[in-house]
Amino acid sequence: MSNMIKAIIAAVLLAGAGGAAYFSTTKKDKNAVVVPVKPAEKPAPKAAEKPAEAPAPAEEPAAEAPKAAAPKAEVPAKKAAPAKAPATKAAPAKKAPAKAAEKKAAPAKKAPAKAPAKKAPAKAVTRCNWETDDPLALDYHDNRWCKPVHDDQELFAMLVLESMQAGLSWNAILQKEAAFRKAFNDFDIAKVAGYKKRKIDSLMNNEKIVRNQRKIEAAVANAQAVLKIQEEFGSFDKYIWSFTDGKVVDHHLKKESDMPASDALSERVAKDMKKRGFKFVGPVIVYSYLQGIGVINDHIESCSFR
Repeated sequence: MSNMIKAIIAAVLLAGAGGAAYFSTTKKDKNAVVVPVKPAEKPAPKAAEKPAEAPAPAEEPAAEAPKAAAPKAEVPAKKAAPAKAPATKAAPAKKAPAKAAEKKAAPAKKAPAKAPAKKAPAKAVTRCNWETDDPLALDYHDNRWCKPVHDDQELFAMLVLESMQAGLSWNAILQKEAAFRKAFNDFDIAKVAGYKKRKIDSLMNNEKIVRNQRKIEAAVANAQAVLKIQEEFGSFDKYIWSFTDGKVVDHHLKKESDMPASDALSERVAKDMKKRGFKFVGPVIVYSYLQGIGVINDHIESCSFR
């Protein structure tokens, strides 16, 4: 093998080892030996690459540090979860059972609605046997008859109505009572006492009342008598109740047939009233009058309106 070939082979081997071959050949010296020469500058880059790679491992731990902190950040999130527990306790869903309980209890409150059945034991109403179903007569019986009256004007009104009833039924008078009160100025004592012929004539033409001249004139005379009694006794009430010392005379009748048409009291009152100028005041009319103003109580014992 020639020297030239050997030199080439050596150069190739040297190049494979990382070196470089320097050939010094000239035309004059064909047998010159090839000397392998390592370039001085090539090792420097290799040294520079090694220091550059060394810091890389140091950076890896720094990057891993945040990973270690990540689990710690998750811990507070898990601890915050219990704070939501009170909110779940206040949830309205738990009130549903209470409403259900109220709905179940509601039917129990409806039970008292059956109470009306207890109204059965109501006391039966009994009245004196007046043999009438006239509403005005029943109202008079229940609320006015034998109930004490102490107002002078009403005492005079009842006296006029009782005197008008002579020879007629009491129901007929009750039917005309409203018309009587209107025609006689609501039984104002002073006004009736001052009625003159003209007023009496107008009353005689009033078809809504009892048109009896003697009874109308008696009403005027009786109003004048009441005015005199008021001057003497202070009131008509004191006069009429003085016959019983202000007390009600209760006859405690067992039945209607026991009721008298008149008695000693009505006779005594009638006699005194006639002396004082009253007209149409016989014992029978006065007895009925004393019942009407409550001086006498003749409701039977079994009557519910005693």
